[in-house]
Amino acid sequence: MRVLKWFRKEPISWVDGRDVEMAEAVHQAQSTFQEFVSALEEDSRRIVPMVDQALVKYALPATKSGVAVEHVFLSNIQKKGDSVFGVVASEPLYTSIIREGEYVEIDQSRVSDWLYVVNGAGVGGYTFKILWSRFSERERSRYADQPPFVWIKAAHATS
Repeated sequence: MRVLKWFRKEPISWVDGRDVEMAEAVHQAQSTFQEFVSALEEDSRRIVPMVDQALVKYALPATKSGVAVEHVFLSNIQKKGDSVFGVVASEPLYTSIIREGEYVEIDQSRVSDWLYVVNGAGVGGYTFKILWSRFSERERSRYADQPPFVWIKAAHATS
C-alpha cells in the first residue's frame, strides 16, 4: 500500500485571501478536526454504527498549470496510532502526486473541510454551508440532491 506522506511543510493557500468568510470556515474545520476524528472513533466502537458517510476535503499542491491547489475528497477515514488516513475518493484533475484509491496520511494543516453524516444530516461541512448560501436558485436546484449539499440541507432542516 502506497501512502502519501508530506516530506516538506510548505504553506498552502486554499482560498483567495480576500474571502474572509471562506478562510474562517477552513480555520474552523482545521480547529475542530480532532472532534471529527473522535466522533468516527466512537462510532467504530458502536454495535450498530450511526455514521453513514465521512469525508475530508483535503488540499494538495497542484502539479498542472491553471490552479495552485486541488481539493480532493478523502473517504474511508481511519485512525492508526497517532496518524489519521484517508483514501482518495476520485481521480484528481490538477495533481499527479496521488491517484484515486491511494492512501493519504492526513496532515491537519491541509484539511480544508470535513463532514460526517448521521441519519441523512451532515455534521461539519463548514465550507459547503458557505457555498450553499452563495448559490443562485438555479445552482441550488441543480445541486440540492447531490452530496455533500443534500446532507447540508438535511442538517439545516433538523436544526
